[in-house]
Amino acid sequence: MKRSMDSLSRRSFALFCGSATVAVALGAAAPETPELERLLKLSAALTGFPPSALDAQFAVRLAAALTANGRAAELEGWLNAPDGKFEELETEMIAAWYSGVLPAPSGPVVGNFQDALAWTALGFVTPPGVCAAPQDWSKPPQASV
Repeated sequence: MKRSMDSLSRRSFALFCGSATVAVALGAAAPETPELERLLKLSAALTGFPPSALDAQFAVRLAAALTANGRAAELEGWLNAPDGKFEELETEMIAAWYSGVLPAPSGPVVGNFQDALAWTALGFVTPPGVCAAPQDWSKPPQASV
């Protein structure tokens, strides 16, 4: 069976997870790669948010966490053909995007608390300790007439 030029090879996926994780760990921006673009595009379809609203560094950390949990082949299969066969993986990814919690091998790890999609999806709440207009508590209250 001939593979399309757009498919993701095991080698390129491993290189993506490895190099991107190192870059993010060193504080660099996640590298713009076709694999990252595909991950963000498919994650956008799962979450209902546009790819531009998703944090690329969190996407890299999520892919690395899933890979560390032994789900690299499943993730690669989902990236190549998101055809509904990966329901458990998709559920885990949706939970991670909305909660900001990564499924690490040693147990759940907070990966992106303040930018978790739950805060945006609710619209009327913010993460604890984050100011939000118009009820911005960092400014003195306006005098009532």
